[in-house]
Amino acid sequence: MKVSIPDARKAAKKTAKLAAAKKLEDAVTAAEALDPEIALAPFIAKPFVRNGLGTSVQCVADARKISAEDKGWIWNLLETNMRPVYGPTAWRKEAKEKKSEMTAADARYLIARATDVPNESSGNGNDPDTPCLGFVHYKFVVEEGVCVLYVYELQIAQNARRRGVGKFLMMLAEVLAKQAGCAGVMLTVQCVNAAAISFYEKNKYVLSPISPRKCDPWAFEENQYDYDIYQKIWTDDAAALLRKEGDAAFAENEEMFRTASVFVHSNDELKEAFKKAQIA
Repeated sequence: MKVSIPDARKAAKKTAKLAAAKKLEDAVTAAEALDPEIALAPFIAKPFVRNGLGTSVQCVADARKISAEDKGWIWNLLETNMRPVYGPTAWRKEAKEKKSEMTAADARYLIARATDVPNESSGNGNDPDTPCLGFVHYKFVVEEGVCVLYVYELQIAQNARRRGVGKFLMMLAEVLAKQAGCAGVMLTVQCVNAAAISFYEKNKYVLSPISPRKCDPWAFEENQYDYDIYQKIWTDDAAALLRKEGDAAFAENEEMFRTASVFVHSNDELKEAFKKAQIA
């Protein structure tokens, strides 16, 4: 009878992997337990005032507690802003996914509303036709072994743009991420949304090494990705891990790309494709 001898190294690796996964799971649980109103109290106790516009922020840690009226304007603002970005056809599919994400139990919000601004010559920021100025929809998640606050949506009403509201909301999201013990903030942005990309880059967000065009050569040949992933990571360990994961994904995709490309590309075309990928 053949006797099976346990492999001590494999067992140790499995144990370490399970422990790491449990640690990340616990980190997300701890982050979700943080009361955002307490964490952000020093920043939202008084309205944020800039360019004659007063902004108060409501923290919602459970999307199920948002009123039907607020759900309505949140969705209307999202659709108004993003339907033109996606286009009518793509939006029909995207809208279903976003509605599901926005009402999930782990969905959280920072909602900006206009408030009266006393002693401002430019008047107050109240607009009876705009019950909100904007919102951040976020969740605490694990991305490639890193616990982050992931911004699913940052949407600002037209009349509140370029007045500091978006920057203020992202600053609050970053403070919340730090208070929750996260390694940083990550988000997804559509490649055609130049204004959003410019906004995030001005606020020190950089293209993540796990973004498709950083780790998948097919992104250049097939144009199959319409989004990028941006990040602001403040721990060296987390940044290094994301780079490692991105490099590993690129190496894996590169091997598959080379194999498949033999049948459809000349050597010159193949070299040019990888030249583009490596420059990015």
